[in-house]
Amino acid sequence: VVLSVFCHFCSLLILLIIPQILENGLSTFFIPHQRDREMMQEQEKESLLLIQNSDLSEYSLLSVRGMDAAEVVEALSAMNEDDRLSVAAYLESRGAWTTEVANEQTREVREYHLDVRYNTDTNEITDIKAAIEKNRADREAQLLHGDTDKYGIYQLKDDPGLRDFHFAGTAELLKRGILSDDFREIQPGNYNLVYAGELSDIHGQSQMEKLNAIYEKFNIDHPADYRGHSLSVSDIVVLHEDGENSAHFVDSYGFTKLPEFMRALDGVKEQDTQKTEPEEKKETSGHDVQKPEAEQTEQKTCPDFYGHTLRYAADHGEVDRYMESHKFDRECKEAIEGTIRQNFDGMHLKHDIVKPLAEKYGAERMAFILANTIQQKSWDGRFSRDNKAWASEFSIPENLVHGIDMNRELIVSSHPAVLDGFIGMFRREVLEQEKEMSVGQDIQKPEAEQPEPEQAETERPEPQTEQSGAEKSARAPESEDLDEGDEIIDLGDEKDKVLAQMKQSLEGGQETSGHDVQKPEQAETELAFQIAD
Repeated sequence: VVLSVFCHFCSLLILLIIPQILENGLSTFFIPHQRDREMMQEQEKESLLLIQNSDLSEYSLLSVRGMDAAEVVEALSAMNEDDRLSVAAYLESRGAWTTEVANEQTREVREYHLDVRYNTDTNEITDIKAAIEKNRADREAQLLHGDTDKYGIYQLKDDPGLRDFHFAGTAELLKRGILSDDFREIQPGNYNLVYAGELSDIHGQSQMEKLNAIYEKFNIDHPADYRGHSLSVSDIVVLHEDGENSAHFVDSYGFTKLPEFMRALDGVKEQDTQKTEPEEKKETSGHDVQKPEAEQTEQKTCPDFYGHTLRYAADHGEVDRYMESHKFDRECKEAIEGTIRQNFDGMHLKHDIVKPLAEKYGAERMAFILANTIQQKSWDGRFSRDNKAWASEFSIPENLVHGIDMNRELIVSSHPAVLDGFIGMFRREVLEQEKEMSVGQDIQKPEAEQPEPEQAETERPEPQTEQSGAEKSARAPESEDLDEGDEIIDLGDEKDKVLAQMKQSLEGGQETSGHDVQKPEQAETELAFQIAD
C-alpha cells in the first residue's frame, strides 16, 4: 500500500513539474529570479531616520528597511508639501518598509546610532555619518594645520582585521612578522581621531615631558568630553608644535616616533620624501628620542618594583614611578609566557629558565605577578595548594582605574598546570636561595662544611645506575633530554591540546621569546617542539 501511494505521488509530481520545466527551463526551480535577488538585497539595507521638530518635543524614530542613508536623504530631498504630512507613508510609497521604534511617549530608553535626521520645522535633512566624517576632517585639519599648538589622540578602529594590532607594542609586532622595520604598516586609515586638545593645557617643557603628561592625563584624569579608552599601547599621539607635526606610537615602554604615519597623514607624496628618508630613519630608528648606546642600555634597565596602586601614586605624587614600573610589569608577564612556551615539551619544563628572568626583572616583580595570577584564578584547581597558600600571603589591593582592575593586565596566560610548575621552580630556585643568602650573611658556615650539600646532591642519581638494561632502554626516549632539576608536569588529556597551541604560537613567527632568556645556541637546540615534530 505504501509503495502504491508513493508511486502515485511521484507520477503526480512529474505531471505537474515537467510542463513548467519545458516552458520556463530548469532555472525556474533551481535559481532564484533576478528580481527576487534584487529584492533580497534591498531588504538587507537598513537605516535609522529621526523625524523631529526643533525642540524635540515631538519626534518619531523610524527603522527604514530597503534604503541606505544616502537613498533616504535623496528621497527626503524630493518630497513636496503633501509628502511631508506623513514621511513614513511617503517612504513606503518609494519602496521602503518603515517601522516606528520610538517616539516622545516611549518610556523605554535605549541607545540608537542615527543615520539621518529630518527637522519638520525647518525641512533640514542631515546625513549623520557624513556630518561626523566632515567634523572629524575639520578637527584633523585644525590639528595638523592650525595656528595654535595642539595634540591629537588616534585609536585603532573597531575592525576585526586589526585585532592583531590592538594593544600590541612594536617589539611584539616585529617579532610576529606583522611590522616591517620602518613601521609603514601602521597607517592613518586604520585609526580614528578620537580627541584633539590644546597643547598649552599640557605641562612640560620638552616633547617627552609633554607626551608623558598626556599619557598620565588620559589614564587618570580624562577630560569630560573624552569618549575613547584610556591611553594605551597601540594608540598614537600627534603633536602640532611650532608648525611642525610629529606622530608618536604609545609603545610597551616609552614612545616610538612614526615618520611614515605622519607623512601619510599629511598627504605628502612618497616621491617628495625619498631624499630625506635615510636621514629620517637615522634620526628615528623606531624610538622617539635617540640616545647614545650607553644611555639606551641604562634606559632599558628595569626600575625597582613599585607595588602600589595608581590612586596611591597620584595621591603621593609618584605617578611617573608607577607608570614606568607598570610598563615593565607587563613586559615581565609577557616574558614569563614566552619563556614557558619555549621550554616546555609536553612533560618537562627546563630547570634553568627562571633565574635569567629574575635577574632581568627582579624577584619581587616576578613574585607579585605570579601571586597576582593565582589570586585572580583562585578557583582553578590546577594550581597546587602549596602555591595557593604562598600566593595568599601577598596583600594585593584592587588597582581600579575607571572601574577596571589594572591587575588583570598582569595575569599570566600560560596553561595553569605548566605555570604551577614554573611557580614551584621560582620559589625553590630564587626565593629560597635569596633567603639562604640573607641568612648566610648573618651566620658564616665553616668552609669544610660547604661541599657536603653538593656531594649529597651528586650522589642522589647513583641508584639509577643499578637499573636493568631493559629498564634503561624503556625510559631512554622519555628522559633523553631531561636534565637534572627539570620540572616534570603531567597535563593528562590536555597534553596534545596545549602542545598544539604552543606550537602554533611558535610557528606564528616567534622563533625566540624575544626576552634574552636563553643564549641563541641553547634556544635552537632546546626548542620544545623539535621532538614533538
